[in-house]
Amino acid sequence: MSTSMQIVLDTLEDDDFPQNQPIKRPVALLDVDDTLIVKGKLNIELLNALKEKGIKDVYLLTDMIMINSSIEERQNLIEALAREGFTCHGVITPADLLWSSISMEEALALDQEIGQNFKGIYEGPRFHAFLEATLNNYPRIKAVFNLDNLLNRPGETFAYASQAPKEDRINNQLKSAVCKLLVDALVEKLMVAQPWMTHNKGLLVQKFFTNMLPWINAVVVADDLSEVVNCMKVINKTAPAPMAFIKIAADGSPQPDNEFMHLDKVMARSPLQNALLKKITAYLDWRADKQLDDGRGYELGFFTRLRHWTNFGEDRARALYSKLVYASPAAVIGIIKAHFSGGHSTLHNHSLDAFLLEAIDKHLDDFDITSLFSLRFSESRAALREKVLAFDPASKQPAVTVKMI
Repeated sequence: MSTSMQIVLDTLEDDDFPQNQPIKRPVALLDVDDTLIVKGKLNIELLNALKEKGIKDVYLLTDMIMINSSIEERQNLIEALAREGFTCHGVITPADLLWSSISMEEALALDQEIGQNFKGIYEGPRFHAFLEATLNNYPRIKAVFNLDNLLNRPGETFAYASQAPKEDRINNQLKSAVCKLLVDALVEKLMVAQPWMTHNKGLLVQKFFTNMLPWINAVVVADDLSEVVNCMKVINKTAPAPMAFIKIAADGSPQPDNEFMHLDKVMARSPLQNALLKKITAYLDWRADKQLDDGRGYELGFFTRLRHWTNFGEDRARALYSKLVYASPAAVIGIIKAHFSGGHSTLHNHSLDAFLLEAIDKHLDDFDITSLFSLRFSESRAALREKVLAFDPASKQPAVTVKMI
């Protein structure tokens, strides 16, 4: 493999940064077919859109298995990206989630057993019943066939398979196909409780976030499939870093969302700002479906339904979101104080302001608040709101950095 074609899994050394602190920057996760490659050609329009936002770090996010021709195509693509000034940190595939958990012998045996004993499409209730029964013969695989035990090693499978001797490539192809089959089956199983989880890329990105590299401060996803983009938008609601999206049209033209268009402001958001925006989104999700379990542990009673009968709270939430979403971090506290003092602040269990206070409670230092609050009680909510209203940002003492000599 030529030097220019090598995947940069983590080549940045401590000496590359002042005080050993990595330079924060965004990364793009790029689908390949009909996204990065359209009608056999590199999508220069997409790459130019990334360059305009200063994005030079990418991963390929692809639904491939390790077929020789596909490996060579991705290698050529990595070289092409390098010529355009991009660094590819890995080729993320479904097999990454299980590759190191399953031995080659187990994978080949399972592949043979499925091929011999199941006739039909590898999806749906009949296949799932067969797979569950078959995995009883493979206790090690069965133990990792669940969401909690999936691995977070983006790009591991491709990095291994692309450097393997040619005589091993057919086995790597079969193993990667088995891993993908299992991941796809798990996605179909998860869709029962999480109908938005419509593609294995949802699992790949969720795991990508569980141990995100420290230099990443935003993640851009580009894909031609609406089901993938919509799945990612749900993940964005709880993601530890802000996300932006580029939907690729049939002609290859990129269609960026507002978050991508304002990426500089998105990356500049403070942790408090991001937390408030996520809480507003959670409130709006609950308003859209009041039977939704919002994870906050409050029962939905008659008076709650009555209080939220009109669209007033929803309109108030959307207005606050629009003020916060692209505001400068310095303006956030003033916006929240104005919101709380606007004459419509209520603190019932499902009130918008109760959601907001839960975010603020995680960022009390921003308000120089040292007290502790139990927000299960309305009195504590009211006390925290009063602390917020009483806070003067101009009085906040700057953090003191002590340099050790």
